[in-house]
Amino acid sequence: MGNGVKAAGISNNFRPRLIELDNGTLAVLGSPQYVSISTREPAPNMNNQTHMVSTTTAETGPVFAFFPNKNGRTFEYALVPRNLTFSMGQNSGSGAIKVVSAPDFSISYAGFTAAKSGDDIIIIYNDGKKDMAKGENDKIAETTSPKDIVLAEALINKDKKLEYRKEIDNSTGSRYTDYLGNTIPTSTSSIIFPIGKEGSGFNARKTYYTNWCFVDLK
Repeated sequence: MGNGVKAAGISNNFRPRLIELDNGTLAVLGSPQYVSISTREPAPNMNNQTHMVSTTTAETGPVFAFFPNKNGRTFEYALVPRNLTFSMGQNSGSGAIKVVSAPDFSISYAGFTAAKSGDDIIIIYNDGKKDMAKGENDKIAETTSPKDIVLAEALINKDKKLEYRKEIDNSTGSRYTDYLGNTIPTSTSSIIFPIGKEGSGFNARKTYYTNWCFVDLK
């Protein structure tokens, strides 16, 4: 049997974004993220050699829109369902001294961007293709592979309800990522963001932007 050593590092993240609608309503948008690192020692191999395995897991939940009540401490909310869980592992050698570092990978695939359209909110985000096929009352489908990610659009209407969500692009594939957290402000009804990929630089991982994506908001 191998030995397990859990939770070398854990971080929770929810970065709020404030949007004021034309009717004066304030909306706070965000998507919870949970990153954990675990280290374990699997059972010895046939040569009775052991090694350490360090795994980084990133979990991303729905896109929430909170609508605080101006006259009290209550709020209403709407959510765009999604469940993204990606993991990456790294092994040590099998010598007397075993050294392994937790793998680091980009979680840009979990980003989203939003814009107001009158009293509605349009959200551009990434989700799994299987989850996009789910109905309103179905259980959220977990996505565990970047190759299953698609670009999606959702609308939260003036009644603070999710009106629709739909797939708008699936051309980036597993090698490229929509960097929705790097949206460029415009004076038009379009959202502009880069598409890129991770690669190795001189002595660290780097992000390379390869294209720009323009999404017209109807």
